[in-house]
Amino acid sequence: MPRTKQVPAYTVERQNYSGVQQTVKYMVEFIRQGQTRPEVRDYAIGVIREVYPHATTSEIAAIYFDLCRRLRYTRDPATSEMLHQAQVTLKNMAGDCDDMAVALGALVQSLPQRGRTPSALGAVNASVGSPVEVVTVGFDSRGAEHTHTFVRVWDSQSARWIVLDPVAGPMVPSMLKRVSTYKTSET
Repeated sequence: MPRTKQVPAYTVERQNYSGVQQTVKYMVEFIRQGQTRPEVRDYAIGVIREVYPHATTSEIAAIYFDLCRRLRYTRDPATSEMLHQAQVTLKNMAGDCDDMAVALGALVQSLPQRGRTPSALGAVNASVGSPVEVVTVGFDSRGAEHTHTFVRVWDSQSARWIVLDPVAGPMVPSMLKRVSTYKTSET
């Protein structure tokens, strides 16, 4: 009988941490990869199954609230920065802010959305997943390094950006008021 090769669920890459921008670079790549993973798309479809078709705002909200309810915030080890692909975060149902942002971005982008996108993001009548931006923020007015990340999603139905931050949850409005610096990175 022929032997089949075991493919690892994920790989571990060890390297020196060189800051937030390195993490954001990987986050953007993991969101792009995750949107086409069957287990990510299957999860998203399972969540929106009861949502009225083409109700994109409701689909985004359903995915967000499902993850807020089910994912457990779990910090990285004390001396390490870890970043998980979307399918790993969904399998473990745990992660920190960057893991949750990757999962949310990949889930939302795995679902097609028709409609107008902001002109700065390209095509007017896109039929791909919602544009997603990774947002990093700092709360120190002196410009200290950004310490938190989340995603915001363009919703063509409401023609506005929607902040998705399961760590802040219902505290998103007050958290956003405390932000002193921020940067976005388009996926």
